[in-house]
This record gives sequence, C-alpha cells and structure tokens, in this order.
Amino acid sequence: MAKSGQNRLTDTGLRRMRLTDGKALALDGGGLRAVVTETRHGRVARFTYRFRLSDARVEMRLGTWPDKSLAELRSLRDQAREFVRRGIDPREAAREAQAQAAREKAAKQARLTVRGLFEKWDRLHLKRAYKDQGAEPRRYFEKDILPVLGDLPAEELGRAHVARVVDAALERGAPRVAALLLSYLRQMSRWGMARGYLENDPTAALRKTSIPTNRARERVLSDEELRELARRLPKAGLPKWAPPAVWILLATATRVGELLQSRWSDVDLERGEWSIPAENAKNGRAHLVYLSPFACRLFRELLALRETEWVIAGREVARPDDDVPTTRPVDKKAMAHLLRDRQRLAKNAGRATPLGKRTIKYAQALALPGGLWTAHDLRRSAATLMQQLGVLPAVIEKCLNHTETRRMVAVYQRAEYLPERRDAFERLGQHLDSIVTSETRNEQTNQQNEPMPVSD
Repeated sequence: MAKSGQNRLTDTGLRRMRLTDGKALALDGGGLRAVVTETRHGRVARFTYRFRLSDARVEMRLGTWPDKSLAELRSLRDQAREFVRRGIDPREAAREAQAQAAREKAAKQARLTVRGLFEKWDRLHLKRAYKDQGAEPRRYFEKDILPVLGDLPAEELGRAHVARVVDAALERGAPRVAALLLSYLRQMSRWGMARGYLENDPTAALRKTSIPTNRARERVLSDEELRELARRLPKAGLPKWAPPAVWILLATATRVGELLQSRWSDVDLERGEWSIPAENAKNGRAHLVYLSPFACRLFRELLALRETEWVIAGREVARPDDDVPTTRPVDKKAMAHLLRDRQRLAKNAGRATPLGKRTIKYAQALALPGGLWTAHDLRRSAATLMQQLGVLPAVIEKCLNHTETRRMVAVYQRAEYLPERRDAFERLGQHLDSIVTSETRNEQTNQQNEPMPVSD
C-alpha cells in the first residue's frame, strides 16, 4: 500500500516497482516525482520537481537515482520549493548557482600557486641565469619546498610558511640547507614582486645571519702534512688514479670536478697546458692551467692507465640506442668519499667507525695531524703555497680562475697575467716536487736500513 503525504518512496520500493512498457511513474509527494526505467546498467529513476509559478505548471529536473540518493533529491526539492514560495523561479536560481560555482572554480584555477610561481621563475629565470639551468635550486624546491607549500596560493605565502620550511631543515640538523632554502625563496619572491605576482616579500623579516651555519673552512695543509701525505697515499688502499689525482689538484689549484670531468683532448703534455672548458668550470669561464714538469709527470701516470677519452674514467653505461656501452667520467663525489672514508674515527676510544659494508682497514690511512681535510682544501693549500712562494695575489686569483666581485675592477682591469701564471705554477710544482722527492727518498732509506730477518 502506497504511503500518503511526502517521502513515500524507498530505495527498495524503486528497485521492486513493476514497470509497464518499460517504465513507471513514481510519486514521492510534495511535487517530487520520477520516471523509473530499466537500462543495461540497471534501474534508474529520473526525478523532477513539479510546481506552479505565475499560474503555469512547470517541471524542474533534479537528477537521477541512484546517482543521487533520495535524501539529496528531497533536499533539492525543498530548496526549490523555498524559491517558489519567495516568487523566484528555482530553475533560474539553479542556473545562477551553477554559473557562480563555475566562476569560483575558474578564479581558483587562475590563482597562481607557489608551484605555479616557481615554474614561471624556473622557466623564465633559472634556466637562463644559471650555467646548470637551475638544477640545484630546482632540486631544493622539489625536495623541501613544493611538497609543503606547492598548492598554497602565491598571494597567501607569508613569513610563517617560509619559516616552516626553513625550521624543518634546521630541526633535521641541516643548517646549510636551511640557509639555501631561505635564499632561493627570497630570490623567487623578489622576482615575483618585480612582475606583480606578489605584493610583499614573505622572506623580508628573516635573515640568513640568524641561521647557525657552519663556518667557512680554513683548512690548509702544511709542508709537514704534505710530506706525511706523500708517505701515506701509496699505502691508503686507493684506486690507482687517486694518488696522482691528489697531487694534480695540489699542483694545479683546480677544483676536483674540473679534473674528474676532463678529457685527454683537454690536456697537452707537450706544451704543458690543460684547457678547462667553460662547461666544466664553476663560474662558466674557460680556464687555462699551465702544467709544471711535476704536474706533467702526474698526468703521464694517469695516461698509463688510460682506457677511454676521460682522464679518469668511471663506469660503463649501457644505453638502449648505443651498440656498445659508453663510459662516463668518475662521479664528482668519488674523491670526497675516498678521502673522507680514510679519515674516520669513532667518538669513543678513538676506534675506527665501520662504514656500512666497507672495510675499516684503511679508516685512518689519510688522517693528518691538522685534522680532517677535503679535496677542496688542496686547492686552498695550493693558493697558500703560491702566496708563500712570493706570487702576487692578483696572479693567484687568475690561477684560481676566480671571478672578480668588484664590478669596476672587473670592467677595467682585464690583464690575464699569462707569463706570471706560468711562473706561479712552476714555483708551486718545484716546491711540491721537492716535498714528494724528499719523502720518497726518506722512505727508500728507511726500507734499506731495516734489519734483515735472521733465520734459525
């Protein structure tokens, strides 16, 4: 028996309703009605609300069951009935509500998010301003910033959001990363302000000086330590290319990446010159290094190991389009790992710290009296030695391929000091050669003076 009044229908009743000629009319009361039909996807009921407006009988579509529940359909009926009571056509009200929702959705989509601002900055600035096309700032954004702030509207980006990202890096013990995150966010924000994407700089109140970063390294290897290094390197369990590479870094004052990315076509041992192409140099400027006889001797040691076009070859890489595997240079971090792994000490009792599955046999093989040293400390040590050998500061800067930070000096003082640079590298090479030669001679003398074993 059918219910009287409103809300007569039930889900079960709609499913069991008998159809005539494939359809049936179902009345829910209060002007809500449905035409029930059977489709290949199952039974459906198309609901309408029938009402009278200005003496005319009108129907308004509300939706389809079971896509919408009976409760939703009745709620729509009640909303429409309220518009009718106020003399408003509910169809017009529904159309206006849909249009407003579409406008709000479009406005929301048009709002620039932090991710969208970064993508603009990346495309229009980073990829043009940086030698590596912004690979480093992009890496920090993708790892630390965009997962946290990416969906935030750029106009809402505030100091608290910036602090949240920076403080997260500080809490995990990465102050240098925190400083870089602040710096990159500041660069992007000021770029966005200049173009009207942002009204204010959300990083303005935060200072990099408030972030306790590690102090700049000042480590310089003394002559005594270099003699000790000459004694230790052959016994440190290093790859054959590593000892000569260490001395080349000292003899040329170059960066480790510049050496590890060099090809033999860049080195002319007959002329005693090493050309570092712009793409290998940190500042994007090609650099010429004069090779002393000492440096040439070390490059010849590497030449004896030559297998590929690279001065120091790494692993083979198999690519789908290549008939034979290609070889890439040794990874830039390889030298850092080799040196650090041979200067490891535990904090307790001075015992060597195991390095994962690696051996601890050589954990102290390159430890020197002055403390931990890195590949970049070799470059600083080379510059210091040049200074001690009487080389002028301006010549040392050219030997290091430093970029002049003073604009007027960079514009007007263009001398390259080529003869002076050659002389500087000659002096440095002679000094290092004397250290290595004397230590080698002492080592040979000590071995000769060792007592012969006595047989029983």
